[in-house]
Amino acid sequence: MLDPAMLNSGHANPQTGSIVIQKPWCSTLMAYLRHPDRASHQELDSLDLLTHESMHIRGELNEARTECQAVQRDYRAARLLGVPDATARKNALDIYNINYQERGKIGGMQAEYYSSECAPGKAMDEHLDDSTWGPSIGQAEKSE
Repeated sequence: MLDPAMLNSGHANPQTGSIVIQKPWCSTLMAYLRHPDRASHQELDSLDLLTHESMHIRGELNEARTECQAVQRDYRAARLLGVPDATARKNALDIYNINYQERGKIGGMQAEYYSSECAPGKAMDEHLDDSTWGPSIGQAEKSE
């Protein structure tokens, strides 16, 4: 039987715990891991894709909540994949500040993956100790 989600970049099944990431995206993620300090926009998306699908495995099905959980954990995911701390922090912030924010501007299907409440101190902020925006980011925004 053909996989009904085969046209998606990736998908997860919370019932089985399986994550499928399409081969081109796996290659992109591997390229990211070879040179995270000069990651392209698409390579950053591949890291976020892995983190996003991992959030679905935990049982979250709402795409906006899933993506917000993912962007808060992209720093952690990069570190777990062996990316140096400062590079992981910069990459995760770029995913949030550039890639994620573009979703809100694009609208359409991309809007399903975006919420204006996904930001430091807003409703979807999980206040994680190792969040992408972390304590120092939240402090900087409070002082502005």
